[in-house]
Amino acid sequence: MSLQRTYNAELSDENGMALSVAKTNKSDHTPFPIPTDNDFKNEHIKEQDFLPGEELRKIAEDLIYRPSLHLAHLDRIPISYLWKQKGGASHGKETLGKCQVATGLVKHFSEVSFVIWLAADHLRERKATNTFVEACLYHELLHIEEDEDGKLVLRDHQFEGFVDEVKAFGLWQEGLTRAKEAFFQAGLFDREE
Repeated sequence: MSLQRTYNAELSDENGMALSVAKTNKSDHTPFPIPTDNDFKNEHIKEQDFLPGEELRKIAEDLIYRPSLHLAHLDRIPISYLWKQKGGASHGKETLGKCQVATGLVKHFSEVSFVIWLAADHLRERKATNTFVEACLYHELLHIEEDEDGKLVLRDHQFEGFVDEVKAFGLWQEGLTRAKEAFFQAGLFDREE
């Protein structure tokens, strides 16, 4: 599934390299077909927690092969994409999706290195559009990186904070400063003169 794009914005990464990031068409309000609770039931199992996400895989592959998104290193990595019936919450926030390293029996039987799931319940409640689902998958794919030894690992978020801390202390940590610059470069905000 490929989404229509309207224009590209030029960004720079932390090394000053130019990045081309496609901005999505703001008029894309097409609802994404998200599994219902009934879809998680079948005749053999009363209720299952996960469903295969073939359409999620197709979107993820589109993202991986988009040069401007710098995910090409993932094209050789086996990743499973699933819908999770209930996403739950972490620290009081809904969990929209998660990227996990496949280990033990999961790795043995699935032969994948990572599992990415999106929460069907939360995305249905939000009436998620194609663009929203694409953004969720992109976020989860960004968690996968190779370390200096070439080993695949999960990486943390590049910035984290609270609105109140920014109001009280400004952009006091490096991650917040980098986020501000990225927001401006993407044209999300006007620079104050």
